[in-house]
Amino acid sequence: MKRKAVSLKDIAKDVGLSVDAVSKALRDSDQISEKTKRLIKKRAEEMGYVKNSSALALKTGRSNSILIFLNSLYNQYFSIMATHLIKEIDKVGYRSTICFTEGFILDENQVSISEASQNAAVISLVEPTDDIVEIFKEKDIPLYIVGIKPKQSYPNYAITDDYSGGYKVGEYFAYSSFKKAAYITNSPSETSYRRRQGFVDAVSSLCNKTYKSFPFDENDNYEQIVDIIHKEKIDFVFCFSDYLGLLLRTLLHKKYRNYETVIFGFDNVSEYIEVFDPLNSVASDVGQIAEDVVEHIISVEHKKTTEKFEKIYPVKLVIKN
Repeated sequence: MKRKAVSLKDIAKDVGLSVDAVSKALRDSDQISEKTKRLIKKRAEEMGYVKNSSALALKTGRSNSILIFLNSLYNQYFSIMATHLIKEIDKVGYRSTICFTEGFILDENQVSISEASQNAAVISLVEPTDDIVEIFKEKDIPLYIVGIKPKQSYPNYAITDDYSGGYKVGEYFAYSSFKKAAYITNSPSETSYRRRQGFVDAVSSLCNKTYKSFPFDENDNYEQIVDIIHKEKIDFVFCFSDYLGLLLRTLLHKKYRNYETVIFGFDNVSEYIEVFDPLNSVASDVGQIAEDVVEHIISVEHKKTTEKFEKIYPVKLVIKN
């Protein structure tokens, strides 16, 4: 049986200090006393901890850096996930670099292959094309997709149970007093399809209520969608994300102050970012996802595992109003 790689969390538990303190001590931070540094370094060596350093880079041909691709920081989910990933990457002594893409896909125009190949891994919150996945595979660049289940077999992935999340929202609508629902998305991703399908399946099988779907359109005028919601008396809206839900609710309040439409989002961003009037939402453990992905990257880097990372995380409804 392969021995599990010793993590900063293991050392922190052993010496009775925080992970942050252990990380700083191993990096010789001035914020930690020399006495504490000696204690932590001694225990790290005794426990078999391998520091992620330039020595490892020489051994693997890659730096102790991880690229994170995303296409927006306005979307609160991307900001939250990126923050958690950066914290976990820092905990293991690695560096992180944020890279922005244009649009909804990760393709050859968005990626410098020579730069990517020098990193320990690439994490993408954006859906990759077949071509870029094939290049990553040929170059043996570890690729992790977070939030989107890739169509290709090569990438590792971590996703929430989006179908179940959509179904739970549909179930809530079916058994409530609401009469007419809509699913609205601003994303062409397969993630949106799974959320919508779960919602539609629940509503179709559990009740005879009316629902409609607004498909993705990059030229959507959301004020027009708000007008439709008001005109057709849609009293329940399920949005692809909290970001979209907050946008639509703001527009509803601006144009129709006394609206009665209840809005559900996805990602539960109000758990991480304080807002005055949080949305009903579908929640998952973002911190656990980030921790697991980074832990797997390090385990692969240290030859502790050769298994592919494929994990679906459970979700739950969070009712705020």
